Amino acid sequence: MTDKVFRLHQGTSPLLVSMPHTGTHIPPELLPAFVPRALDVEDTDWHLHLLYDFVQTMGASVLQPHVSRYVIDLNRPPDDAPMYPGASNTELCPTRFFTGEALYLPGQEPA
Repeated sequence: MTDKVFRLHQGTSPLLVSMPHTGTHIPPELLPAFVPRALDVEDTDWHLHLLYDFVQTMGASVLQPHVSRYVIDLNRPPDDAPMYPGASNTELCPTRFFTGEALYLPGQEPA
């Protein structure tokens, strides 16, 4: 994958606004591996970047993904520990929807 994973706008204040689920891009080499439902990137936080577009004028830094959370979820710990014990969690590099259904076609899940 040669695409940029995220964009960081460096602000002038000590405030960082992270929008970890606004990315929608799935690299072309991964597209054939996903189930059709995954291509709709339904777990995207649609329009969140529009809601918070004013924060840059306040000097905030902004971290925004380019790729979909189905490629990498920037809101997950690197050790893949569950964020919400007992709840439905996805991995750093998700393999399932929150409903438990597979994101990838059989045999296409990344190793």
